[in-house]
Amino acid sequence: AELIKQLGSGEFAEREAATKRLSAMTLDPPQELLAALESPNPEVRTRAAKAVQAMRTNIVLTRLPRGQK
Repeated sequence: AELIKQLGSGEFAEREAATKRLSAMTLDPPQELLAALESPNPEVRTRAAKAVQAMRTNIVLTRLPRGQK
């Protein structure tokens, strides 16, 4: 939840770090992150979309047999 809040931080470095940490996760995107896709803040929407896409890609990659990654 804290990382998702940080997507809208006033500090660029904090927004960037939160996006990177979320994007590195290998799990289904939490409901809170999916809800951020509808945020009135365009920065939050963009960063949430990037993180959701990366998380879903990470899941697919972990399910591929070795040698197909």
